[in-house]
Amino acid sequence: MKNAILTIILITGILLSACPISDSDKGGGLSAPTSISAGASSSTSIILNWTAVSGAAKYKIYRSGTSTGIYQYVDETDSTNYLISNLSPETTYYFKVSSVDIKGIESPQSMYVQGTTLPPPIYLVSFDANGGIGTPPSTQPANAGSSITLPDESGMSKNGFTFGGWNSIADGTGIPYSAGSFYTVLNNITLFAVWNNDSNPPIYTVTFNANGGGGTPPASVSQNAGYTFTLPSGNELSRSGYTFDGWCINSTGIGTAYSAGSSYTVSGNITLYAKWNEESGNGGGEDTETIHPPGFTLTDKFNWLQGNAQSGGHYTIVVSSNVSLPPQSLSYIGQNNITIRLTGGGPNITVSLSSGGAMFTIGIGVTLVLDNITLRGHTSWGSNSLVEVNNVGTLIMNAGSVITGNRKSSSSAHGGGVYVKENGIFIMNGGTISGNTIVTRWDFAHGGGVSVVGGTFTMNNGIISNNSVEDDSWYYNVHTYGGGVYVNNGIFTMNGGIISGNTAHNRISHGGGVSVGPNGIFNMINGSIFGNTASSSSSSFVSYGGGVHVSGTFNMSGGTISGNNVTSTSTDFFGGGLYVNGNFTKTGGTIFGFSLGDSNNNVASSGTTSYRGHAVYAFHSSTIWKGKDTTVGPTANLSFNGNTGDFSGVWDF
Repeated sequence: MKNAILTIILITGILLSACPISDSDKGGGLSAPTSISAGASSSTSIILNWTAVSGAAKYKIYRSGTSTGIYQYVDETDSTNYLISNLSPETTYYFKVSSVDIKGIESPQSMYVQGTTLPPPIYLVSFDANGGIGTPPSTQPANAGSSITLPDESGMSKNGFTFGGWNSIADGTGIPYSAGSFYTVLNNITLFAVWNNDSNPPIYTVTFNANGGGGTPPASVSQNAGYTFTLPSGNELSRSGYTFDGWCINSTGIGTAYSAGSSYTVSGNITLYAKWNEESGNGGGEDTETIHPPGFTLTDKFNWLQGNAQSGGHYTIVVSSNVSLPPQSLSYIGQNNITIRLTGGGPNITVSLSSGGAMFTIGIGVTLVLDNITLRGHTSWGSNSLVEVNNVGTLIMNAGSVITGNRKSSSSAHGGGVYVKENGIFIMNGGTISGNTIVTRWDFAHGGGVSVVGGTFTMNNGIISNNSVEDDSWYYNVHTYGGGVYVNNGIFTMNGGIISGNTAHNRISHGGGVSVGPNGIFNMINGSIFGNTASSSSSSFVSYGGGVHVSGTFNMSGGTISGNNVTSTSTDFFGGGLYVNGNFTKTGGTIFGFSLGDSNNNVASSGTTSYRGHAVYAFHSSTIWKGKDTTVGPTANLSFNGNTGDFSGVWDF
C-alpha cells in the first residue's frame, strides 16, 4: 500500500512537471490591465491610470528603477488609479500592474510604463519692511527643502525701534526667525521685519518640548528681544529607538531646525520641539514607547483614551478587520500634544460610521494620523462631516488612507469629507478623499470633499476626486461652492496631488474643483486640477469656474489646471478653467485653453463659444472684465484685481 501511494505521488509529480502552468492559468483567466499611463503629479509623486479589467477585485502595483530590472511590489488598490509617493525629483521610474480576482489569483504583470517626476518646485522667500523705511532685502528663490541664510536689517530702519529679526506674520504672532539663521524653504512665504520699541523692549519666551521623549525638557528662557543664548543639549531627554538631533520649529521635524549648542537669538515667543531621528536597526517601525490602548473592540480602545491619554503621549491603534464605530470626540481635558495613529493591519481595512455625528471630532492639542485605513461615512443623509478638525486640532492623512462615502445635508453645510474649522490644521501627505456629497435644501453647500473655514489645509500629495456639492431645493437663491475643496477665512496650499472629477451642480454653482471664498487664500504651487465641472441645470441660473472659482485670493506659481468644464442651460457660464472676481496672480504653471482635439482643454460650455473664458474669465464690473480662451503657459504672467479692476499681462479680450 505504501508503494502504491508513493507511485501515485510520483506519477502526479511527473504529470505536473509535464504540464507547466501558463500565464493565463496563473490569473484564473484574468488579463493584465491595459492602457496604462504614468504622469508626474509633483516632484515626488507619479499618478498611474489604467483600464478596468472585467472580474478584477483589485490590482497590484510594482515598481523598478530600470525597464528590465526587478519589479518590487508597492501596494494594491481596488481603484483604476494610484498615486505613487515618496519618489525622488527628476527621476524616471518604471511600473507594472496586475489584476487579482476575488479568489486572490493574480494575472501576469502588464507591459511596463515609465514616468518621470517633476523638478523640485522653486519657492520664493520675500521680505517686508513692515513699517520700516528703506528697501527690504531682495526676494530669494530656493528649491523646496533647501535652506537660506536670513538677511539682517541692512537698508531698513525705523526711528525709535531696533530690528529684531523676522516673523511669519506681520503682527509678530507667527513663527520668529533670527537674522543670520538658516531658514528651511517649504513654500512661498513673506517674512516681516520685527521692530522692537527701544523705550520698552518686549520680553519673549522660548519653550522646549520633549516631543514624545522621556525626561524633563530644558527650562524655558524668557528674555528681551535680541538676547542670544546657547541652545541646550537635550541630555536629559531620551526616546527608545531614537537619537536626539537638536530642535525644530515643528513637532513633525519638518522645517527650520537648530543644532544643540548653537546660538539662538530671541525674536518672539516660540516653542522648539526635540527632533528625533530613528536609529538604524529599529525595524523601520513605530517608536517602541508608543502605547497601544487596551480593549476588545475599537470603541473600547477609544474609551480607554478618554480616561488615560496624557500630554505628549503617542498612541497607536491597529485595526485588523472591518469594523463599525460610533462618533468619537478626540478631546482630553487638561492634556495636549497628543498623537493618535489609526492604521490598518492589512489591505483594505474599513472603519464605518455606525450612527449620526462625525466619526472623529479632533480637539485642542490632538493630532490624528491616518495610515492605510479607510473611513466610511453615513449611508444616509446626516448633518456632520466625517472628520471635523476643531480649534488647534490636527489631521494628517498619509498614503493608503481614504475618507469616503459621507453624505451630508444641512443648512449652510460644510465639508462632506473633512471640515477644518477656526485654527484647525489639515495636512494631506497622501491618500484619497472621494465619493463624499453635500446637498443643501435651503441656502449654501461648501466643499464636497474638504471645507476650510478659518483653518489651514496643506496638500502635499494625494487625490481629492469624485466629490460633489448639490442642491435639491425649490428655493431660488441656492448656491453650491467647491465640489472638491472650499476655503474661506483660511489658507489652502497645494504643493502637489490631484483634484479631479469633482462637481458643483445646480442653480448657482461655483468651482467644480476649488472655490475660494471672499476671505480665503489659495496658493497653488504644484499639482493638478483637472476634469472637474461646475454646472447649472436651470435656464435661469449661472455657473462659475469649472476648475477654480475665486472671490478671495488665488496665487498660482506652478501646477496645471486642465480638462475642466463650466456649463449651464442658460447663456450664463464663465471660466472653464478659472473664474475670478477676487484677486488673482499667476507667476508660473499652466492653465489650458480650448484647442480642437486637445484632451487638456478647459471648456466654457460647448467648447467653441468665445468670450466666456475657456482658460480664465475675470470680472470687476459690466465695463471691466477680462478673459483668456487660449492656453496660459508657465512663462505667461497674469494678474487681476477684482476690487479695483486693475490687471496685467496679455489677455485675449
